[in-house]
Amino acid sequence: MKDLLITGGLGYVGSFTSKLIKKNFSKIISIDNLSRANLYAKKFCKNYKINLHDEKKVKKILLKYNIKTVFHLAAFTCVRESLKKKKLYKKNNYIDQIKFIKLCKSASVKNFIFSSSLSIYDKSYIKKDLSPYSKYKLKIEKYLKKNSSKNFKVIILRYPN
Repeated sequence: MKDLLITGGLGYVGSFTSKLIKKNFSKIISIDNLSRANLYAKKFCKNYKINLHDEKKVKKILLKYNIKTVFHLAAFTCVRESLKKKKLYKKNNYIDQIKFIKLCKSASVKNFIFSSSLSIYDKSYIKKDLSPYSKYKLKIEKYLKKNSSKNFKVIILRYPN
């Protein structure tokens, strides 16, 4: 069995994900900066208090555990907050995420599961007036689709808000 890296592993979705899938992996490693953490979830994974933009520390963990699968949940998730803090959401939910994805590819991650959002859509169409939160989720989806390959497989999950 292999080790799994979950970003945002102590967040709301990450904590439940760790609990549900822990039997399928040797070890679940979490990277979470604890800004919105559920500390109860520590019992389901080994957490490193790290920001995704700390590339040296993140790469060290990817290599130390020979991570081949990443479940990427880390992001700011409040649509209303994104309207007020557009620059923060752009940096955290887009710029830092692209750097993280590139880092994963360079560290030979083979499977990348991305947590997106149904907030992108209105019925079955992409909304015309997206919040910054939704806009960056959509941009990351497009980036991942463009950069997926047989050596970097991508799954995109869209949760309702």
